[in-house]
Amino acid sequence: QIYENQIKNSYGYESIDAYLEAAGSTRESFDATIKGNSEYRAMHDTAVNAIAEKEGIKISEDEYKKRVKQYAEASQITVEEFEKQNGKTLIMAELVAEKVIATLQEK
Repeated sequence: QIYENQIKNSYGYESIDAYLEAAGSTRESFDATIKGNSEYRAMHDTAVNAIAEKEGIKISEDEYKKRVKQYAEASQITVEEFEKQNGKTLIMAELVAEKVIATLQEK
């Protein structure tokens, strides 16, 4: 459902079926891609969370607000709309991942 909402919001389609038709794809192909992406995301999140816990990496509320404002401005939408489209849980996961990558690059 998250992927479907992102496609509809990002590309302006009323439904995922309209997007698939325009893309010349099928629901089966889309579902297989989403399944693969979900499996990768689960492994990615597990690794990121393990490193974040080991390194004591956290995102403060101030960091969150600053980065969300930057993301929203880059997307040319309001902070509220950005949070509505992405959800705080997903945004926080992305911010933690960014911080983990930065920490690993420093080492």
